[in-house]
Amino acid sequence: MTTDIFQFGEELVTTGDLDPIYMLLQGSGWDRPRRAQWSVAYWLFYHAGVACQLAEVDPKDFWLIARGICPTAPRGTERRHFRGQFALDVIDRLWSQYDTPQLAVDHLMLGALNRVGGPKGTVYAHHVRAEVEAWHGFGKWISFKVADMMDAVLDFPVSFHGHEEQLFDSPRDQAKLLYQEWFPDEPLHPRATEMVIKRMRVNGLGRLSPGHAPHRKLDVQEYETILCKWKSHLSGSYPSGFDTREIMHRLANPEWGPLAQELLCVGQRLFPSS
Repeated sequence: MTTDIFQFGEELVTTGDLDPIYMLLQGSGWDRPRRAQWSVAYWLFYHAGVACQLAEVDPKDFWLIARGICPTAPRGTERRHFRGQFALDVIDRLWSQYDTPQLAVDHLMLGALNRVGGPKGTVYAHHVRAEVEAWHGFGKWISFKVADMMDAVLDFPVSFHGHEEQLFDSPRDQAKLLYQEWFPDEPLHPRATEMVIKRMRVNGLGRLSPGHAPHRKLDVQEYETILCKWKSHLSGSYPSGFDTREIMHRLANPEWGPLAQELLCVGQRLFPSS
């Protein structure tokens, strides 16, 4: 087990295990409508195989087929509560609003731009999150992930600047523990998460760029991922390379269809040791 968060964070970044899904989608060569359809399916089920299956279908049939597989389709741990009548209600409400998943994504983008006041303004994560959280069944955690994916894989720039104190519970809790470890003689600062992320930047991680965005350095959304995975690593549930191996294992299952095989081939090129 790695015992230093700086070493752990660097391993995540340099191996691509920080956000392997983003690297796979960027390397897929798919057009934006397909990436959008894949993303909506992923936001529902948080499972790469299911997302590949649903990304293949005619966009007009997306909601019907998503509803049909809903009772038996696997979920990622993060969407484990997306089940039963609740999950069907989520799909039905989205279906009643948008003919296709692409229209759902377009609505989020337009809504965020309207909150900014026009296309020339900076779209911040809270603009996107407010739109996402207006959807039935989409709360704070998934809204953060949607905003991140809009920026990372859907060609819609979103800034997370100033959002250090708006992280979800798990990474914020881990940041507080690190603050108490690093500053044992000081009371917990009201902006402890921001101060921890600043120290992570200054002490080496600030020189790194995420694999899916080599044009910039790590930002708040990447530090959120590092903190979240670090917490799991300390409990023994996140060994190095875990996400990459799990995603590749899921994609290798032939039941998810040809798009999964396409992403698997991309992954074998990007992550040969996985």
